[in-house]
Amino acid sequence: MTLTGKGWGRGLTRAHAHPNIALALLGFRRGSAKFSCLSILVLSPSEEAMLARGVLLPSFHLFRKTTCPRLSSYRHLPSPLSSFGYFPSRKGSLSHRTTSSKSGCSSRLPLSAETSAQVDQSLMSLFSTNRLHDKVVLITGASAGIGRATAVLFARAGANVVLTARRTEKLDDAVKECEEANKQGASGKGGKYVAVELDVQKRSNLDALIGQLPDWAKQVDILVNNAGLVFGTEKVGEINADEVDVMIQTNVTALIHLTQIFVREFKKRQRGHVINLGSIAGREAYPGGSIYCATKFAVKAFTSALMKELVDTPIRVTCIDPGMVNTEFSTVRFRGDKATADKVYEGLQPLTGQDIAEEIVWAANRPEHVNIAESLIFPVNQASPYHNHRPNLKK
Repeated sequence: MTLTGKGWGRGLTRAHAHPNIALALLGFRRGSAKFSCLSILVLSPSEEAMLARGVLLPSFHLFRKTTCPRLSSYRHLPSPLSSFGYFPSRKGSLSHRTTSSKSGCSSRLPLSAETSAQVDQSLMSLFSTNRLHDKVVLITGASAGIGRATAVLFARAGANVVLTARRTEKLDDAVKECEEANKQGASGKGGKYVAVELDVQKRSNLDALIGQLPDWAKQVDILVNNAGLVFGTEKVGEINADEVDVMIQTNVTALIHLTQIFVREFKKRQRGHVINLGSIAGREAYPGGSIYCATKFAVKAFTSALMKELVDTPIRVTCIDPGMVNTEFSTVRFRGDKATADKVYEGLQPLTGQDIAEEIVWAANRPEHVNIAESLIFPVNQASPYHNHRPNLKK
């Protein structure tokens, strides 16, 4: 059993009613477009035994390249959340692929009616489990980049979203994007969205935030502390003191204060999820980034302590640590000099805001007893702040 073409596994589960069938969500690239689809895998006895022991099978075990990829026989949906569903064959029944050991070519074989029904039940159990519908999500720094992409994905999943940022004109556009994403989303039901102007550097604004929210948004289920920034690459002794204050207030003080406000609410309701945006800079410091690294180390320490303090509650705490992400981040760092900012990503393919948003939404959609404590995400050509490979760099 194989899937043709170039793919990688996103998730794997055994069909409950049919033990030798597993389901995998796969990602594809065709040109610059990214797609996701679902494959039904018929496991060998040894692979089934591994899965039964809780061993996640490596993708190369399951997906072998073939010489005649026929991806057109799959229905592709351009969305990471479009996988809340399955893919029928032309006759309306589910099918799987087998591969010839001689030719390497694959063919589609229909499953029996009984097996198809069993797989259908398992598919609905796996991919129709949308735990985000009607949840209230509050995101800081939601006008652009990771924050905006996260708001749109939550909207697509049927969540109600509070988008906060300083730039209200961009927030209004983001709200419209959320509304459109919800119409195209898998939930098929409308959500509610509101833009709230919020300068996180001012504590009085944070204290007044809940009172500014509409009634439907006052009981937040998921807090995404995304707002953050960095200025310059100056070394210690050369750093602008005012910029130091702004970085600490935005990246650390506001995050702590906002978390305290909502954790009190979460404790009252005995539910909630705090998702903090850290950074690789919070794991490994680098020259020219001393203040930014210090703020992200602080976020890491605060998040770790918070998780330990809440271990006797159902409240979840997650820290997402991105590597190199192509957003407005570097443009802000270089004080609006986009040409210099673009050189940061020159010669390699960085992550996008969408990539990090997918991780955030995935973590939020885990079962209530599952907590993704932390996640470190790099582009494939990055291994640390210092170790980057730039294969496309022009010499």
